[in-house]
Amino acid sequence: MTHQWRISAVLILLIARAAAAAPTPLPQLPSLDWEPRSDWRSVKATGAVGDGKVDDTSAIQATLDLIANGVTVYFPPGDYRVTGTLFIRSPNEKALRGIALIGHGRDTRIRWDGPEGGTLVQAEGMCYSRWVGFDFDGAGKAALGHYHRSLYTFETVHRKVHVAFRNFTKAGVYAEPTDDKFAIAETSLENCLFENCGIGMSFTQFNDYNITFDGCEFRRCGTGIECIHGNFYARNCHFEQSRVVDIRSASEHGSSIRRCTSLNSRLFVTHANPVATLAIEGCTVAAWQDPSGAVSVTGAPVMVFDCTFTDPPADATCAINVRSHHQRLIWSQIMVPDGLPRFNHEAKERANVHLYEIPAGKTAGVLLSPRQQFLKSSARVAGKVFDAKRDFGAVGDARTDDTAAIQRTIDAARRHGHDAIAYVPAGRYAVKQTLCVSGKDYRLGGAGPLATYLQWQGEPEGVTIAVQQPQDVTIEHLNLEKRTGTSVMVTDGGRPATLTCDGLFVIKRLKHAQPPFPPGILCRDLGPDTTVIINGNVGGMHFDNSARATVLVPLSYYGTFVVEGEAKKRDGLLGVLSRFSGGDYNVIVKDNHSVVMSDYYSENSGNIFLLQGAAGDPPGRVVVQGAKLHLNEKRAKP
Repeated sequence: MTHQWRISAVLILLIARAAAAAPTPLPQLPSLDWEPRSDWRSVKATGAVGDGKVDDTSAIQATLDLIANGVTVYFPPGDYRVTGTLFIRSPNEKALRGIALIGHGRDTRIRWDGPEGGTLVQAEGMCYSRWVGFDFDGAGKAALGHYHRSLYTFETVHRKVHVAFRNFTKAGVYAEPTDDKFAIAETSLENCLFENCGIGMSFTQFNDYNITFDGCEFRRCGTGIECIHGNFYARNCHFEQSRVVDIRSASEHGSSIRRCTSLNSRLFVTHANPVATLAIEGCTVAAWQDPSGAVSVTGAPVMVFDCTFTDPPADATCAINVRSHHQRLIWSQIMVPDGLPRFNHEAKERANVHLYEIPAGKTAGVLLSPRQQFLKSSARVAGKVFDAKRDFGAVGDARTDDTAAIQRTIDAARRHGHDAIAYVPAGRYAVKQTLCVSGKDYRLGGAGPLATYLQWQGEPEGVTIAVQQPQDVTIEHLNLEKRTGTSVMVTDGGRPATLTCDGLFVIKRLKHAQPPFPPGILCRDLGPDTTVIINGNVGGMHFDNSARATVLVPLSYYGTFVVEGEAKKRDGLLGVLSRFSGGDYNVIVKDNHSVVMSDYYSENSGNIFLLQGAAGDPPGRVVVQGAKLHLNEKRAKP
């Protein structure tokens, strides 16, 4: 017995050691278990099989040829073999608006099996559109995964969510200068994976502006992100084993890299541009391979705050290589191993190089492990679908009063809970009375902001949707534009509340509009136990006496941003990560309130900020880092 016990103990010890030594499984795309919606057009309706054997190119193209504004194309789970480029183009050579392409994440694979150097998807002018849930595989033969060839329009407010690009020899996502005048702008990539690509995403046009990467991962690419002209924001991204560089920046407007991690890459960042600033904040870089430094900067001023560099190569000379003879670099809390200089020796001796150290503040940066990854392998999707047309008789012809039908749909989803969705298919729905959203654990959503319109036809100053005491409620992918009044009003009644607004359109027109803007989303009298997340929305936001709540705006476009209220308790947080706007008085802060905006881009504006306060107001602080602040003197107002 003793001998057997010893053998068992040794086996247990060996198994435990093997388990400890085994690499942690890499995060992958989530599996998105959708219930198909009534207005989704499935590629299987035109003959796609998705068995990995049949050539599905023609069948998928047949569905894509039927695309029109506001259409959703659905790819059920499967392995779709493609041998030729899939084209997304308008039949009348005009912009496509409000398109959605929906797959099941890692369970929807589109695999290239065509000739060397091919392009898997070529889109020729999509705006206010989104891709959700695809695993694109170039099989080491296709050059490009998604080619943005913007022939007919700026591809603005374009989102990719839970999408993977693997094994493309040139680039997973690509946008290049052509003989056309258009480009991509206001484009976001959220929870996306780039693996074994020549370049993860490359954008090279002068107007490729406001490209946001959030929660993405780049594995074993030549270059992770390549920005030639344009500008970008990378946050919460992980880079590993980049053969050339994680991020190549030559942006023409301010860009930022925040809370990113890098492991075993040749270089973390190269930045070379004489006019555009770069901010690198809260990043951790380990085991880079270039002895001249993990970061190389040339040209415009650069800020490096709260960054850590560990495990350098044996022959490393510094962490940051300042190559320009006229460089300005502002830094604070750059942590390096003992014996490794922060900056190259030549930079310290050049007369025109200025290295400005900012003393550490009370709040230190968050120290990340270089192995920390942000890609999420799971994601919540809507559960049971309650359909306003199919189940409750809504019409969606812009004439029939659909208020009661939509309210019944909302009530059914609320009673069911468990992430059920009150779904309003594509169409234009007349709403003449306020829709009430309350309760917990459900959603109200549509096919997209230029597909499902809730058109207010009630009193001019009425509220389209009143959200009261929500608990884990989401409102998503709807168009709520109106000329006056409020589109969404949020109150918590003094109780804990959580609300997410995702992909809402609450502005009255697409172009650089003139004020007065409607409030769009209005948060009023929110308390300390309330959290509101507003992401991917187009239009104004107004926060009234809500300074005790936690409000985060990861991404937003257009409209006026207003903060006000006389209440004295202000212990919450109002933070904006990326925002693009234009117009007059884009940011209005009254009563000495506080707000933080990390990447703010304004162009063609008459007045950008209006800040007001009085002697009796509590202390406040407005912190803004501007990627671009452009004034139009002809529009300026006193």
